[in-house]
Amino acid sequence: MWVYQHTESQLWTVGYYDPQDKWITEGDYDSQRDAAERVAWLNGETTYRSAVAHDFAIKTNARIAELEAQLERARQSLEYRTNLLLTSMDKSSARIAELEAQLAAALATIERAL
Repeated sequence: MWVYQHTESQLWTVGYYDPQDKWITEGDYDSQRDAAERVAWLNGETTYRSAVAHDFAIKTNARIAELEAQLERARQSLEYRTNLLLTSMDKSSARIAELEAQLAAALATIERAL
């Protein structure tokens, strides 16, 4: 499939990646529209809009993948923090039970002394 890349400030390069993932240049164009029209024609399409739609789809899919990765990192962070909090709560509950037992023993000692 033919694609174009924004290679310099005012330059768009049309080409494709061969099976070894090597970039093969077809030509350079002064505008994005010219490059997109050339890509559309090379890919057998007849309209600029289809090339723009394809470019938009590629960028959208890349953004979706980026957001999914961010979401996964956030999920992992939340899971880690939740586990830390639960561990802390377990330790706090154990300490409270220990202090309650000491208080009960102290109250029993006081009652016996009275």
